[in-house]
Amino acid sequence: MIKVDGIELSRNEYQGACYNYMSHTKKQELTDDDKFMVANQLVDTFLLLSQGRNGVYEPAELEVEESFKKLIEQFPSEEQFEATLKEMGDSAEVVKDRLKDDMILKAYIEGEFYSKISISDVEIERFYKENEDKFISPEQIKASHILVKEEGVITDLNKKLIEGESFEELAKEHSECPSGQNGGDLGFFGKGKMVPEFETVAFALGLNEVSEPFKSDFGYHIVKVTEKSSGGKQSLSDVHDSIKQHLEQVEAQRVISEKVKSLRSKATVEIDRDSL
Repeated sequence: MIKVDGIELSRNEYQGACYNYMSHTKKQELTDDDKFMVANQLVDTFLLLSQGRNGVYEPAELEVEESFKKLIEQFPSEEQFEATLKEMGDSAEVVKDRLKDDMILKAYIEGEFYSKISISDVEIERFYKENEDKFISPEQIKASHILVKEEGVITDLNKKLIEGESFEELAKEHSECPSGQNGGDLGFFGKGKMVPEFETVAFALGLNEVSEPFKSDFGYHIVKVTEKSSGGKQSLSDVHDSIKQHLEQVEAQRVISEKVKSLRSKATVEIDRDSL
């Protein structure tokens, strides 16, 4: 049982909050302390939501309906969605109310906290200088590869590459790695991210150079390096926006925490730990 000013929060809301917490933390089950923490987080959310329900942050009904439709689209079928609702003991209207509350809370937090936060360039530069070690990026390469299981196949593909056929097209047609559909593109990666055999060959290649066939535990590869990043210290201009976003989040968490503390001091909160 969780009550705020005499209003009991629904069991489904609490169970949903527990599920979200388990998904976020990758926990298989919750301890009693975990359950109590989730209950308190639910209380904090309820208090903030109560502040947002003043009409200013109410979404239009059409917005709620659109959000509801998008939720249904995440299920294999509308029948599956309805079956899930039944299993949870919910109705479409209850789900719409929750979606509406989520939209109100998001708009309230944006309007009352984030929109009022101003981070200056001086603050950003100070954070950058005080945390320079956090802005050193490792050497990375961007590579594509062709992966097959049989040595004879990789030998034939290597001959085709030597004769001038497109690496990307051969990867799309023959590679047994999921990256094949993107021409073999593996994106950027640093050392320690790939198996040793692959890493040794890939990092020894020059830009746009194609390797000889080689073997790993996954099969037979041919690798092509398409971009290189030498790494090193990132400039302030490179990380300016990410630092600003980080500082905004830190400040928002601080002022939201202060607001919740103030709201709690005026509210009557009851949490029955034995019933969680």
